[in-house]
Amino acid sequence: MSSTGTATTAAPKKHPRLPLAARMRLPANYLFILMAFLVNDGNFHWWALGLVALGSFIRIWSAGSLIKTTELITTGPYALSRNPLYLGTFIGGVGVAIFVHSLPLLIFFVVTFAICYGSQVRWEEEVLQMEHGEQFREYMSRVGRFITWRWPGSQLRHAFSFARAVKNKEFAYQMFWLVMIIALISQQYLRSSGLGVARP
Repeated sequence: MSSTGTATTAAPKKHPRLPLAARMRLPANYLFILMAFLVNDGNFHWWALGLVALGSFIRIWSAGSLIKTTELITTGPYALSRNPLYLGTFIGGVGVAIFVHSLPLLIFFVVTFAICYGSQVRWEEEVLQMEHGEQFREYMSRVGRFITWRWPGSQLRHAFSFARAVKNKEFAYQMFWLVMIIALISQQYLRSSGLGVARP
C-alpha cells in the first residue's frame, strides 16, 4: 500500500486508470484461499505459522503507522520498505502455502502476487510521483520497493497507534486470516475423525 492518502485541498489531479492486473488482486486472493482448502492434506508444517505471524506483525505495524493525509510517510516501517503492507501480505501468503505443504499453491501465490501486486505497486508509484514529485523520487532512491538492506537508523522512529491500525481496518484483515488458519486445521481434524470435509 502506498505511504500516503489521497485527500487534498488543491484541484484533484487525474490519476491513471488502475490496470486490470491490479484489479485482479481480490479474485486472485479468493482463488488462493479456495486452493488452500483443496490441497490441504493435513501434513502441516507448523513452523510456517511463524512466517504468517511475521507477515501479520509487519502489516499491523504498517497500518498503525500509516496516516492517510497528503503527507508522504517515510518513517517507521516505511523507512524499510516503500510497501510494507504488501510485504507483510507476501510473507504471510508464503507462510500459508508452506503451512499446508503445497508447492503448487506456493508457486501460484508467488506468480499471482508478482503479477497483481506488482501492477498495483507500479500504478501507485506513478500516482505518488504525480502528487509528490522530487520528494517521492528521492524516497525511491533510498528505500527499496519491498526491502531496504541499508539500516535506516533514526528513520525507524514513528509513533505507532493501535487506534490507527483499527481505523485502517487492519484487524478485520487479520481476523480473516486467523479464521482461515483455524478452518484449515479444523478441516483436517474433521477428516481424521471421519466426519467428512474430505479432499476432492
